[in-house]
Amino acid sequence: MIGPGAGPDWSRANGLVAYFLQDNTQTYQVYTMRPDGSQSQCLTCAGIEGEPAANINKGSPSWDPTGKYILFQAADRSGGLTTPGSGWWNNLWVMTADGKQFWQLTHYTASTYGVLVPRFSRDGSKVFWAELLGGPFDSTYRSGIFGRWRLNTADFRIQNGTPQLLNTRLYAPGNGTFYESQDWSPDGTKVIFCSDITISKQFVFDIFSLDLTTRRLTNLTNLPQTWNEQGAYSPGGNKISFMSSRNTAYAPPNLDTLAAELFLMDSDGKN
Repeated sequence: MIGPGAGPDWSRANGLVAYFLQDNTQTYQVYTMRPDGSQSQCLTCAGIEGEPAANINKGSPSWDPTGKYILFQAADRSGGLTTPGSGWWNNLWVMTADGKQFWQLTHYTASTYGVLVPRFSRDGSKVFWAELLGGPFDSTYRSGIFGRWRLNTADFRIQNGTPQLLNTRLYAPGNGTFYESQDWSPDGTKVIFCSDITISKQFVFDIFSLDLTTRRLTNLTNLPQTWNEQGAYSPGGNKISFMSSRNTAYAPPNLDTLAAELFLMDSDGKN
């Protein structure tokens, strides 16, 4: 296998780590392994009937709390923008932990569509993801350099043995054009995401929390000259880990200078 691995998610139920990695054809696939790196197994490489094709990108796995299902995104075609980090022409899928059964959860079919970073809630009852609405500088959607995105949540249900998403709810808080889903609070009342809300410079993001009941929006990082992303709640919900270009020589919009470190903050953005 070659290329970078990313997006690890550790199941408390079965002890396995799900992640995505490029195979020897440079296609991103979803794998599982033991925490020590042993017993690595590709779950999406076969491309048999009923699952995404073998030669298209998949990634961003998320375990349900029972350890039975893995939520992930998969492209519908090949191409550079279909990687898990870009998400264009991707849909949401879910599979069993052994990679034996697959179900497609979304069926976007517009000329431009995509998804990013799907996440199960801690109790497994809901799913959170970002949805692409339009391409860069699309006048219809007032989009920016990354296109126009929004946030979605939906109920996750098993009906007659088939996983489904029901009661989808849409969010585009603030004045942002780019929204990337990150994580659920442990109690399921809030989500965190990164966005360009209130930011005019390209290639910088803050991390925000959104109360799903009150719709209260909180900027947790508030550093409009830095790249802040990959937020994740601690098990107790009192801390958030995230990556940030603060304390580096990053000079946006020059991506050649982008570097990041791992940070920890209180869940309200302090400390």
